[in-house]
Amino acid sequence: MISDFGFCKPADESDKKKIYDSLGIIINEIISIIPPFNDESHDHYLALYLALDICRGKRPKIRDETPESIKELIQKCWDAIPENRPTYYEVFDKIHNYVYDYSEQIKELKELRYNFTPITKSTTKTQLYETHTQAIYKSRLLDLSNLPEPVNCSNQEGFISSGEGNIYTSEYLDCFIPDLSQLDFKSNDRPRAQ
Repeated sequence: MISDFGFCKPADESDKKKIYDSLGIIINEIISIIPPFNDESHDHYLALYLALDICRGKRPKIRDETPESIKELIQKCWDAIPENRPTYYEVFDKIHNYVYDYSEQIKELKELRYNFTPITKSTTKTQLYETHTQAIYKSRLLDLSNLPEPVNCSNQEGFISSGEGNIYTSEYLDCFIPDLSQLDFKSNDRPRAQ
């Protein structure tokens, strides 16, 4: 079961399409087996830079092996404009159709599995990806109330992070923030200009 319990917003704020942006992140993580933004530091105040980057359109990488229909679903789920996101029924229908369309292939693969000699299980855990030492995956309170409105970014490869340099702009987006202190993060640990 995938759920958004609404802990990150006021209890009376209700918009059904808002929850599906997180569903896109979750589906992508399940398929890729890689936590979002695992290769970047988002320790302490750097988490605020990551939040700003996400508002500016940055999204986790979708692996090339991801089926095209699922890629489209993920991208629709995390669209910055809630009206462009799919409804619950559209998400269910897309996943159901994908599973149904490939059910015969799944059956064939299960039958083929019995023709292989069993392999002894390895006792060592191998990791498929490398996580940044300052990437933190635990719950913490951040005041994100002053972040700009989210936008979509069509060029993820050319994305310039908010934490790089002193001017926070991108040729791909219509977002310019000359001074991050304007966002009022309410933290004693303000980022220092380089």
